[in-house]
Amino acid sequence: MAYNYPVIDLAPFITGGDAKKKEEVIEKLREACSDYGFFVAVNHGIPDQIMDKTMDATIDFFNLDLEEKLNITTPPGAPFTAGYTKEAAKSEHWQMCTPAPTNVFPANPPHFKETMEEMWWKLDEAAVLVQSLLNDCLRLPKGTLAKYNDDRGTDVLMGFHYLPATETDQTAVNAHRDSGLFSLVFENEVEGLEFLKDGEWIPIDHIPHSLVINVADALQALSNDKMKSPTHRILAQPGISRYAFVYAYLVAEDKWVEPMPELIGQTNESPKFKKFNIKEHMALKHVFKNPPHWNDVVGVHYHAIAPSVGATAVTTD
Repeated sequence: MAYNYPVIDLAPFITGGDAKKKEEVIEKLREACSDYGFFVAVNHGIPDQIMDKTMDATIDFFNLDLEEKLNITTPPGAPFTAGYTKEAAKSEHWQMCTPAPTNVFPANPPHFKETMEEMWWKLDEAAVLVQSLLNDCLRLPKGTLAKYNDDRGTDVLMGFHYLPATETDQTAVNAHRDSGLFSLVFENEVEGLEFLKDGEWIPIDHIPHSLVINVADALQALSNDKMKSPTHRILAQPGISRYAFVYAYLVAEDKWVEPMPELIGQTNESPKFKKFNIKEHMALKHVFKNPPHWNDVVGVHYHAIAPSVGATAVTTD
């Protein structure tokens, strides 16, 4: 099947491949992150049965009575928010942070905790690989991105249940951009994820056991606009629920973000973004989280350095 967006096979980095095959993958990733800001990864190293088991356990959890689900929450004063949240009439989700006592898990379904922690570590392994590949895409010295990002306090895994569309509202999640380094997404067979490119929404087809991986704001700034943080949304489907997971690979909450000096130095180009604090950036996005039009979604263009006379302006879509 032909897709109108990048679908990239990561097998050369999972099962072994020669240098030529690996470089071909890197070039595809480089183009995908520059032109689209996302790609669909297949043969990414997470076993199919673990993904299936995780999805089944999460659907079973969301099928519990609301009263039982509402008990799965962190106590006041916890350092991170974990557990269950009901999002008005559109969706519900649970989340966990870096495995720690902060996390709370239901007694039912059985083995929910063990299943989610197993999935967490598989996603973490995939994220470490993706970070390394993106480092190579930017032609940075080995380990540069990992060294920059080794002080982050937590990552977040969220399981979502998006309720069926109504006659008056077909949007499950409004248009937005992610704030961290990048996100990994996998879903059940019900589609709904869409990315904005050149003013058109691109719907993502369901490819079983694939990961949808998208660049986030911090990486766009770190890459000096070589990689794009895409605007995306989720549409609800009539008569059927959608289930999905998002693993957000973040940067430290108090991190200052700017184009990487190593990148600027080797390309001899001017920085396109001012230095900004990621916590303040996220607060700005919260204030303007539901703009009247998707073109107004907050992104790193808010921190763009105005081009000099005769220069080309920074674009983010």
